[in-house]
Amino acid sequence: HKHLNDLCGLLRTQTFEDTTKRMTYREMNMILRHEGGEDGLPVDCCPTVEEMVEPVGGRNRENMYVQLYRDGQNAQRFFEYSCRPDVLDKPCRFIDRKFS
Repeated sequence: HKHLNDLCGLLRTQTFEDTTKRMTYREMNMILRHEGGEDGLPVDCCPTVEEMVEPVGGRNRENMYVQLYRDGQNAQRFFEYSCRPDVLDKPCRFIDRKFS
């Protein structure tokens, strides 16, 4: 599929180029078609990764260390969201150049 080959080439070249480079409208549309699929599903400007953690403790608002709930197999869980590694420290993917 030509669009997919174009996208793969684009992503390969962007890996080696300056991370502050803004995409053209054509490149943005290729990403939207590739990630949104034929149904035109929503595409994140800053894609994230979700991670679940079960820390033993942490600091409260008074900066005191507190133990978190843990009872056998049950433990207090937190879900953290962070930028996907391929978009971390790069400009938002879909902002027009004139606004940057």
